Amino acid sequence: MAEDRGANDDVPEVADNSSATFSLFAELRAWSPVLPRWERLALRMLLDKGSVDEQDVEVIYEALLVDNGLAEPQEADASKDLSLDRIPESAESEQKVVLKGIRHLQGVNALAENQSIEIGPQLTVVYGPTGSGKSGYA
Repeated sequence: MAEDRGANDDVPEVADNSSATFSLFAELRAWSPVLPRWERLALRMLLDKGSVDEQDVEVIYEALLVDNGLAEPQEADASKDLSLDRIPESAESEQKVVLKGIRHLQGVNALAENQSIEIGPQLTVVYGPTGSGKSGYA
């Protein structure tokens, strides 16, 4: 039986995921097959190396051209393997990272230099008038 929510009828229900474990790599595995080949290639390079260099950008660009019929495909290259087994099952470390504060900022948005903000263990509220720099900390 549906619960009567009264005035909140158009508020979508949110699943309770409090006990579910989020895995970025599982999400990538589910998402990557729908990407064009050149985007999967870029993703694979990022996962393999953590960044892309100028040579990688050229390879990705060539794949983009081929995908869009603007260039002829070159011979198959095993280094361009896009299979899902290249995406790790999970992160190597399950260590929890906790942000306790932000200090010694310089050149971030319009935030004053050398300011700090301490992050509480449960809830930290950053408030102030429009333009005071709240979103700069995000």
